Amino acid sequence: MRFFRRLGGASAFLIHVLWTASQIHRSAAIPDKGATLGAYLKLKSKHFLTKLFPGLRFKRETLFGYPVVFFDYFTLVCIFETVFVYRDYCFQPATNRPFILDCGSNIGLSVLYFKRQFPESRVIAFEPDPDTFAALEKNAAGQGWRDVELHNCAVYARTGEVEFHYDPEQPGAVRNSVDGDTGPAVRRVPAVALSEFIREEVDFLKLDVEGAEMAVLEEVARSGKLRNIRAMAVEYHHHMVPTEDRFSELLRLLEDNGYGYVLHDTPERPFARGQF
Repeated sequence: MRFFRRLGGASAFLIHVLWTASQIHRSAAIPDKGATLGAYLKLKSKHFLTKLFPGLRFKRETLFGYPVVFFDYFTLVCIFETVFVYRDYCFQPATNRPFILDCGSNIGLSVLYFKRQFPESRVIAFEPDPDTFAALEKNAAGQGWRDVELHNCAVYARTGEVEFHYDPEQPGAVRNSVDGDTGPAVRRVPAVALSEFIREEVDFLKLDVEGAEMAVLEEVARSGKLRNIRAMAVEYHHHMVPTEDRFSELLRLLEDNGYGYVLHDTPERPFARGQF
């Protein structure tokens, strides 16, 4: 009976997959959409099998012809969807050799996206978690990226060291953070001020630093270098500290430095107090 209940839930899962696949197929904005569609269907098919058989674990994967080191298959699928299907980091550079800062690279799927989109791009990638950074290094070596510089450190308001909250039982988790109590364990990791890496115009900034985004952008603004960034994608984490409400400050900071913005989120409805 439990198996058939899983089958019932899987039907909604399959409907969503087929709908998303049709959107990929129809999209004129996704380059090489045949390869993207094939990778998406492969990942979701394996994910579907793990729903039917919870004990099933996949340990290896290949994307676009390259081996990918990862920790958790569900997390791999979620990151792939964000990066390659929903294309959260899509931008139009003014040059075929854009300079990109990738803050919060995790295992490197975002770097893979940038290098597939812009093979001549220069990317500086930051990942604070030592275990995740080891996977990032392996993926970089296995995929032969050129002009990619990797840093095992957090991007923060200052250079030095910061406390990094993580869960030893979930290596590579996307919620590991230097800002907010997001895991049962804490280790100190190196930190850098992002402004130190802005020595020229930045074509694109990807900022996914699990709650530290306000501190990072304020530091760059104080340095006078925020306007050197042509475009950015910022994942804002609301209420990492439950008593803090600073989203309007972030928007004001962007407006004061000449940026417009597009907001996107999928909150539950109706809105509850304390919810974004």
